[in-house]
Amino acid sequence: MAGADANDEDAGPEMIGENDPRVKKLQELAWSLQSVTNRPGNRLPEDAKRAAYRITTRAISLCTNAEYVEVEDFVKRAKSLTKEIEDKKKDMQELEESIKTDLSGKCFRSTGNGGYTVGQRST
Repeated sequence: MAGADANDEDAGPEMIGENDPRVKKLQELAWSLQSVTNRPGNRLPEDAKRAAYRITTRAISLCTNAEYVEVEDFVKRAKSLTKEIEDKKKDMQELEESIKTDLSGKCFRSTGNGGYTVGQRST
C-alpha cells in the first residue's frame, strides 16, 4: 500500500477540464466579441476587426487547450483575457456607434459623369 500512496502524491498538478464552467464562460465571452465584429452590415474598419480577432483567438486557443493547462495558470490568463475582451467589446461598440453617427444623413449623389460620391442628404 505504501507504493500506491507514493503514486498518488506524484499525480502532478491539477488540470482544468474542457467542460469546466470557467472555460465555457471565457469561450462565450470571446464568441460574443466575434459576433460584434462579424455582424452583417457593420461598418467597422478591418484593422479594428483584426485587433479583436487577435484577442478572441488567444482566448479560444486557451479554452481549446484547457485540459493541458494548470488551473492556476488558466485562471490567471482567463482573468487577463476577460478584461481585454470586455474592453475591446466596449471599444468596438463605441466605434460602430461613432461610424453610424458620422454616416447618418448621408447618401450617394451623382457626380454628373456617371459616378457617385457620398454627400449630404437633402431635406
